[in-house]
Amino acid sequence: MATVIDDDTGEEVQVVPVEAVAAVSSISAWSDLPPGAGKQIEEAMAAAASQCMEAGISEPDAVREAMLKARDSVRIALRAQMISERSQYEAAQQGR
Repeated sequence: MATVIDDDTGEEVQVVPVEAVAAVSSISAWSDLPPGAGKQIEEAMAAAASQCMEAGISEPDAVREAMLKARDSVRIALRAQMISERSQYEAAQQGR
């Protein structure tokens, strides 16, 4: 294995290759979602990645899949909430 000198400690440290995975969520693609949806999606995806790491899952495709499932769960929940609120509003308008 290759080694480098640590800038802070001056110690020789071993370089270990790692794989990284990332998934990006763009709320502009779902403009029908409410304000704050992007932050909720981001937090859910980050939590999913953390849960994978805690469970010892580091295979990039598995982590990516967990993150995308978390994103979809938030989107589904937000849309369901919006439909419910819209239905309640329409029912209240009809009852006037």
